[in-house]
Amino acid sequence: GFRCGDKKGKTAETLSYAQAGYVAVAINYRLTPANATDAALRTAAQAMATIDLQDAIRFLRANAVTYGIDPNRISTIGGSAGGGASLINAVTANDGFPPEVTKDLPPAYATGDARVQAAISSGATLIDEQVNNTSSLLTFDSGDAPSLILHANPQDPATGATWSGNVLPTQAMFRNAGAVCEVVPTPAGVHV
Repeated sequence: GFRCGDKKGKTAETLSYAQAGYVAVAINYRLTPANATDAALRTAAQAMATIDLQDAIRFLRANAVTYGIDPNRISTIGGSAGGGASLINAVTANDGFPPEVTKDLPPAYATGDARVQAAISSGATLIDEQVNNTSSLLTFDSGDAPSLILHANPQDPATGATWSGNVLPTQAMFRNAGAVCEVVPTPAGVHV
């Protein structure tokens, strides 16, 4: 929910990717604790988390040689709010949020390319009723990163998001713009 969390607890997951031969990085992003009841604050929380993700991608791409990264093969994966940021970045990468969303936010730290070659989300979509639909703030096009959404079917127990009301409409926005988005159902009653 962009309210709490810390990636220090993700050491085992990050290590499992590294052991499989990937360069894996778990990033923290700014949190906004009281965003659940204020649409403007929730929108700003999503924007700040995505800006932080984009800055991390730009930093890693700029320092690719140092960290042994192929700058042409960067993907994001996240669960819950991190999954939302992964999907938002798939759409906004270098375009950003509309100025009316970011006008009062600190500017992005880094310059460079924040595009990724793939985005994976578990437990998140781009339909967020708490902000009067996040997707209305985004401009989809055929250059958006190919995306994969893993989501509970018929409903996510933590967010209340549904397969027919949130997952499939998110997929349709990507596809209607000519971008790739695949969806995979996860067991009912499980927030992944």
